[in-house]
Amino acid sequence: MRKRVVLALLLVVAMVVTSGCSLVVKDAEVDAQTPIITVVGQTFTKGEVNALVQNSLNYQASLYSMYGLTFDPTSESAISSAQESVINGLIEQAVVDAIVEAGRIAPSACNNHPTRVMVLDTPELLEKAAACQPRFARDGSIFGAPLIFLICSVTDDAWVRPYDQMNSSAIDTSIVCDQMMMEATEHDLGTCWVCHFKPEVAQEQFNLPKGVYPYHMLVCGYPADHIADPEHREARTIPLPDFLLK
Repeated sequence: MRKRVVLALLLVVAMVVTSGCSLVVKDAEVDAQTPIITVVGQTFTKGEVNALVQNSLNYQASLYSMYGLTFDPTSESAISSAQESVINGLIEQAVVDAIVEAGRIAPSACNNHPTRVMVLDTPELLEKAAACQPRFARDGSIFGAPLIFLICSVTDDAWVRPYDQMNSSAIDTSIVCDQMMMEATEHDLGTCWVCHFKPEVAQEQFNLPKGVYPYHMLVCGYPADHIADPEHREARTIPLPDFLLK
């Protein structure tokens, strides 16, 4: 819901600013540098947004021309549609960037930071992710999610506990995954932490470098309007007396 509200407000701002005002004359360069949108801490100027809108219109015009169709890039409906597409794209990318940053600054054993993250957000990459587990491969996707983060570790970079040679990769990547999950929740995204996949298939599908081992997939998307009832969730949770060791 928050995303829809922000999107609507940003669209109004973009439309008002890009329409301009005939009573005010501004230097073109100064006008282009006017900040008009701030999304998840990222600020975009009027010039940047207008350039993206124009690129979108030019791209659509070229596609229509290829098929002998007519497209008017100056029409109000075309401009409005392009503005919506551009603003929506800026929001989506800013959210992805914020989630990645939350993982990047996550703590790790001895600050070795062995974790590496791959963003899977295209049909081709999402299909490769689904191929890593037979059930998902049959379904053609992982729960239909439009965004997945593949969370890996450079295992040789991870701290090793000297007493039993425990490699901290699994712990470090879990911390990163948890931090990214919480950041995604801040932006009204639903998440699912997936470990049930074949690591060797993921290594092959994504051509991971030698020494990079895939531990988790963080699956993201906008949640359904209704999730499990609190009673059902509680029934699947460990009772407090069992949780606490005495």
